[in-house]
Amino acid sequence: MTIWGYNTSIKHDPELFSGFLKVSIEKILIALRDDSHLLNDPNGLFTEKPINIDKSLLLEKQNLSTLYPNGFSGDCFIDVIEQEKVWKKRSYR
Repeated sequence: MTIWGYNTSIKHDPELFSGFLKVSIEKILIALRDDSHLLNDPNGLFTEKPINIDKSLLLEKQNLSTLYPNGFSGDCFIDVIEQEKVWKKRSYR
C-alpha cells in the first residue's frame, strides 16, 4: 500500500510525488459512491443507438458495473483506488 496525497484536480492522477500517490478527490468520491458507471455514457447518449430510459435497465447496468462485486470493504476500496479501477472503461449491453 502506498501513502496517498489528495488533490482537487484530476491532473497527474495517479502519479507519484515524493513517494506519495496523488489521488483526486473526484476519484475518492466516485469510488466511495460506486458511481463509475456514470463515467461511461450509461444511457448511450454518445452512440447512434436510440436512447433507452427504462429505469429497470439502468439499475441493471449499474449492478453489472459495480467496483465492488464481492461487496464493499476497506481493502477493496484501496484496491479500486490504487489499481485505477474508477477510470477503467466498463462495457454495457
